[in-house]
Amino acid sequence: MMENKAIPSPEQLTQGAVSNKSDFVRVNKDVYAVIRPNEILYVHKEDLDNFREYSFSSHKEKERNDLSVTFVPTLDCNLKCIYCYSRGGEQKDLMPPSMARKFLERLYNPEKQMEIHLRFAGGGEPFLNFECIREATRTAKRLTDAVSLHCITNGTFKREHLSWILKEKPHMRVSYDGISQKIQRPYKFSGDSSEIIRRNIRELTKNGIETVVQSTITSLNVSQMKELVSEFYDLGVRTIKMEPVYITDNSRGNQKLNVSPLDFVSNFLDGIRYIRENNLDMQVDTAFFSRPTLGNYCSLSTGNLILTPNGDISGCVEITNNCDYHSRDVFYGRFDEDSGEIKFNDSKKKSFKKFHFTNYEDCPSCNLKLICRGGCPLRRVWNQEDHSCEISKKLVPQLLRLFYEDPSYAKIFIKK
Repeated sequence: MMENKAIPSPEQLTQGAVSNKSDFVRVNKDVYAVIRPNEILYVHKEDLDNFREYSFSSHKEKERNDLSVTFVPTLDCNLKCIYCYSRGGEQKDLMPPSMARKFLERLYNPEKQMEIHLRFAGGGEPFLNFECIREATRTAKRLTDAVSLHCITNGTFKREHLSWILKEKPHMRVSYDGISQKIQRPYKFSGDSSEIIRRNIRELTKNGIETVVQSTITSLNVSQMKELVSEFYDLGVRTIKMEPVYITDNSRGNQKLNVSPLDFVSNFLDGIRYIRENNLDMQVDTAFFSRPTLGNYCSLSTGNLILTPNGDISGCVEITNNCDYHSRDVFYGRFDEDSGEIKFNDSKKKSFKKFHFTNYEDCPSCNLKLICRGGCPLRRVWNQEDHSCEISKKLVPQLLRLFYEDPSYAKIFIKK
């Protein structure tokens, strides 16, 4: 996210800030927001001649000196979310702990890599294969003292898991839909999962564990976004994500769960205003607004390394089952635990570089491209980019207007 200094006060003039990397968004009849890499400037219309049209520079990838690996410990799940993108729990595949250990030992090169970033995600619910999580963590810490941990969970973890979390202090992302949880994210064999998740979130925040709570917004709960903010704040959560559901052929739900862009934007803004009007110390992490950059939307194009329970290597955490539609499009490698051999399809991996906004038909002429960066590549694989694009075009200009009229709104989106 941007630093606070990237948003100047309305009084600041930018007559000397001439750039060939800029895009304009009208804020009101007299003022435009100028979006540039790492900057958002507010410019009076009489000063717009000081800016030239945007021209693309060559896209240069940042060199990585760390090993970043995402493990999908299992496809099994104890919940049956009505919109699950991977139909979690319908298959029980578990990653052998030895596979995680051998994969890290095979990949890590202490002469080239300074740190290991470990992530555990689903698929299913990672903590249902806790031994795999523990073994991967032990192995990483044996290989190097510099290890960071990140867990994505449905929040139903047990006391044993909580003890590990409080000891290891991973960054936690908990999926929880608040007051609509019992409808949208029930237990597999029915029953409300809210109580245990609320208790676990309180334990995380009380003990200073960095915690993001993510809610999936559907047509059933889109009108409750303000209430979600209030509940999460009461639980001690200070960073939230509220993202619209996307139903695909891999999903458990049906198209009726999709939320209209207009409804999402209207209620999202109500939630933001609620934070500001009540002076809540909260930040919102959203896929629709981030630091302006010439880079990629996500790491699919630059090196996602995701190991599935069956040894496949995927470029996207939303496709981790070889039965999934488009698994052939995003699986680009294979790990054989017995031989320790890792095989990559280099041509397929190279093809992921096409997922940059400079290569999309409409993005180069769009004034929001540096903020949305073309949207989720997987949505393009599914031919669903129009929905995301429509949300961006309705939401981002209104956010820029709020930042201009009241700079304190920027703090809700911009990390300190």
